[in-house]
Amino acid sequence: MISLTKKEKLLSLLFFLPFYFIFGRYVLSYLFMLLIELLAIPITKDIINAWFNLFFDGILVIIGLFCFKDYLSQSIKKAQGKWGRIILWSLTIGFVILYLVNIVSGMIVTIISQGATSTNQNMIVLMSRLAPFPMIVSSVILAPILEELVFRVGIFQNLYDWNKALAYLCSGLTFGMVHILSGLLNGDFQQLLFLFPYGLLGMVFCAIYEKKQSIFVPILVHAANNLLSMLIIFFL
Repeated sequence: MISLTKKEKLLSLLFFLPFYFIFGRYVLSYLFMLLIELLAIPITKDIINAWFNLFFDGILVIIGLFCFKDYLSQSIKKAQGKWGRIILWSLTIGFVILYLVNIVSGMIVTIISQGATSTNQNMIVLMSRLAPFPMIVSSVILAPILEELVFRVGIFQNLYDWNKALAYLCSGLTFGMVHILSGLLNGDFQQLLFLFPYGLLGMVFCAIYEKKQSIFVPILVHAANNLLSMLIIFFL
């Protein structure tokens, strides 16, 4: 895999990751809500959240592209002449691997939880039906880029050369925690059960990234997975 420069490591640890996990989620959220109130836009909280996801993901993608511009430049050069194989593998073998992991982990949680549902998934379904445009753009285009930059580059790549096992563990667990945090903050501790499927999913993305040696592979697999989720929400 292409290593990060010292500057990129510092930017990710001191700026990009704190902005994603702390500053962006709280300060940007406050500013966005303030803007909605000042403009007196008559929309519900769920629609506001859908548009905020688009706003948040868009800004963070731009910041991530800046922070990892040397890494991404090298990644693009390395992918030259291989784009056909990258896209084909991602949308076939990579997607099938992820899909099977989703099914197996989902079945295990269903058996253990006895009917508990993912708060994160419920929120996505609700917001997608109320505000389809921002949710489709965010889920299928922006979120796969952003989350792979955060969890596979900012965390996994940063830790990989130091300790491979720790890199997998930290990337997978933080990916899982982000996807169950809203439920936990609402006091639903059953959401901890969903740390397993989401965390496992994060580790599978790491394995795909490590195997194919290109960040574009997990981005494409991630996008395909989210696109399928959107299609299921709207057509089933």
